[in-house]
Amino acid sequence: MQKFYQENKEHLHVVYFPSYSPELDPIEQSWRAAKKWLAIRYWENKRELKRQLIKAFEEGITMIPIYDYLRT
Repeated sequence: MQKFYQENKEHLHVVYFPSYSPELDPIEQSWRAAKKWLAIRYWENKRELKRQLIKAFEEGITMIPIYDYLRT
């Protein structure tokens, strides 16, 4: 990761989140939305659970407004 950053740092903006602040972590917000989606869907086996989860990501159910987190 450090090598990638060094090679691309003119195109990247690093944002440091406070420790132990999952509410600020966009991936945590995406998983929260995915869990809500799955909670109201019917699935009786692992294959169907996987299908529903993929559907949630494909349909943008788990999308969150990332730019709200990046504003300073």
